[in-house]
Amino acid sequence: MKTRHEIIRALALLLALGIYPACVAAEKPKMAEKTTPAPAEAVIENKVVAKVNKKEIRESDLMDAMTAAIGQNPQLRTMLNSDEQMKEFKKQVLEQLITTELLIQESEKVTMKDVDAQIDEKMKEFRSGFPGEGEFEAALSQQGMSVADLRAKISNSMRINHLMEAKVRTGPGPSEEEIKAFYTENEEKFVEPEMVKASHILVRVDPDADTATREAARKKSEALLKRVRGGEDFSEVAKSNSEDPSVSENGGSLGFFARQQMVPQFSDAAFALKPGELSDVVESPVGFHIIRAEDKKPEKRQSYEETRERIAQYLQATASQGKMAEYIQSLRESGNVQVLVD
Repeated sequence: MKTRHEIIRALALLLALGIYPACVAAEKPKMAEKTTPAPAEAVIENKVVAKVNKKEIRESDLMDAMTAAIGQNPQLRTMLNSDEQMKEFKKQVLEQLITTELLIQESEKVTMKDVDAQIDEKMKEFRSGFPGEGEFEAALSQQGMSVADLRAKISNSMRINHLMEAKVRTGPGPSEEEIKAFYTENEEKFVEPEMVKASHILVRVDPDADTATREAARKKSEALLKRVRGGEDFSEVAKSNSEDPSVSENGGSLGFFARQQMVPQFSDAAFALKPGELSDVVESPVGFHIIRAEDKKPEKRQSYEETRERIAQYLQATASQGKMAEYIQSLRESGNVQVLVD
């Protein structure tokens, strides 16, 4: 029987098959769950908003894409708070739909071997995440999709990626001179800062707490520190008493962190300790801490040999993005694209 986690994971895979061109560049498109219906008048009229060669993009397509984009990026709801902003957002989404359609049409001109077999394999992967065909189809239905719709989206995604490999991600990678030049010009980016590995026990205090509440929390922290210094196991005390739920279950371990990753009061205390040492009670904006240092790493400058492969991949990806933009622009200029709304 499939676990709930496996089913959720399978649904997440289904949602990864949207066809927004911004996602195509990342090679793993997403489609967010629909959250709000398109306006009734748009559904009734469903006018043509753009034409890409002979393919029509309708108002319903645009509204669905806008809804999906907002569902995928909920923060957009707070950003789109004026008619002008909504108009610009609508324009950007339409441009994405146009670009996607251009890529789909062009991808159909490029021969792709064993495409049906590849689609079948991907469909099998999605189906395997569900207890049965009924649950699989129900998950699709919740996204307004049929099995045929999903198969078409998989096909489009694969074909577009194949097109990008053939037209954009070709040619030699960056030269050794280019990689070395990037390293030399950005050496400061390849410095690993000093880091400390530490655990802590937190007694949380609200920043607006009164003096009595804060003093009670301090005394509780001091009592816990006394227990640890008296020989009780730090991790067990942390599990039972720390009010930092993100790390209390693993004995309060924070792993390695750089100085700037923590508030100054905490970092100053942690970096002053030697491995194995305990701090006094340390006050920070979130409460009182008992810190145990476990290990330290000094600042380290990564060598060219250590970073060469990452730099090469970065330069290759940057070049591909530029080529992709040029390629899409060439498709638009050679095709017949009509935008029929303001």
